[in-house]
Amino acid sequence: AKAIAAQMTDIVNQEWQVLDTQKTAMTGAEHYRQATYSDICVLMPTRTGLDHLELAMDRTGIPYRLEGASLVFATQEIKDLTNCLRSIDDSSDQVALVAALRSPAFSCSDLDLLRFVNARGKLSYQEESIDEEGPVSESLDVLQKYHADRLWISVPFLIDRFIRDRMLMESALGNQRYRQQWRRYRFLVEQARAFEQAGGNSLSRFLDWVDQQTQEGVRVTEIPVPETDV
Repeated sequence: AKAIAAQMTDIVNQEWQVLDTQKTAMTGAEHYRQATYSDICVLMPTRTGLDHLELAMDRTGIPYRLEGASLVFATQEIKDLTNCLRSIDDSSDQVALVAALRSPAFSCSDLDLLRFVNARGKLSYQEESIDEEGPVSESLDVLQKYHADRLWISVPFLIDRFIRDRMLMESALGNQRYRQQWRRYRFLVEQARAFEQAGGNSLSRFLDWVDQQTQEGVRVTEIPVPETDV
């Protein structure tokens, strides 16, 4: 991965020449120009090891965009969001609750969680409320409201509202490839809409379906939106 990233950097910095197809077509004679990162395409038979290549390119400062079929259900953005939804659906799921609180939707630190547990004794939004301020208490209040709302609003609307209320689209701007995160958030909302149109009518069943897609390693083609600045 480091060698590939270094090679791409050399291509641009050492001003490798590539055929200028537009000028060549206009004049009828071959013309060449300096290579840019947009002239480079890395083809991979499988996505095994892709995370190493992404890390190497990030460290080198190489801009890139992923295209093709991916394990989108296994991405961190989808995992974080579904953990929040699982906690909303099942108040007794302690694993999902802790994962939700530590996700970008709530951003509670381990120290925040420790202080809350030491003061209250248990992580739960179904317990009686306490007069304690802090990120964990505020987050539990939000989860409790969504837990009640899930019974009377549609699954896609609930997910879309959660993304907007928790400002997940805005917080993604801190990531170099924020459009990719946006696309995956929108993807889960669209999947929820399709699930509802197919007869699915509960958050629990939708999450079971997402679990099945993840376990089966379902690949989905992520179609990138044209980006003029990349």
